[in-house]
Amino acid sequence: MSLGMHDNPDHQHIQVAVIPFRVHQGQQEILLITARKKKHWTLPKGSYNGDLSMQETARIKSLQEVGIKGNVSESCIGVYQYLKDTTSYRVYVYAMEVHRILEHGYQKNRNRKWFLLNKAADKIKQQDLRRLIRYLPDFLIEAELKELIEHLPIFKRIQI
Repeated sequence: MSLGMHDNPDHQHIQVAVIPFRVHQGQQEILLITARKKKHWTLPKGSYNGDLSMQETARIKSLQEVGIKGNVSESCIGVYQYLKDTTSYRVYVYAMEVHRILEHGYQKNRNRKWFLLNKAADKIKQQDLRRLIRYLPDFLIEAELKELIEHLPIFKRIQI
């Protein structure tokens, strides 16, 4: 997904974020990080400048900011907006299945912690972002079904 100025009529700052998740002991967990000033929990996110795809930008920002590696969803799980000081932000959110957590090479000024999905959503202050976190299980099921349907043959080969 690429955005130009015509796609962003309000001239909001565009960011990308991931909902980093894993299945641990049969339950979905979400990795949250502390904001820079450590006042609240949030998701890994960063500015999007259009040089790379949104998914690739989200993957790189997650590695740099939190030290996580994994698969980023092809489609966006949703969008939320927030206002910080006098600046408006629009954030495109992707799901990220975490495969590896690095101990070095990320911003150490942030705490990171795994939470059960509903507990993670409760820790987030933005209502729209809480809603996206709670939507994650349905989003993943829909993505799996879409993938499954795309690989079904439309016609069976019939030999005469």
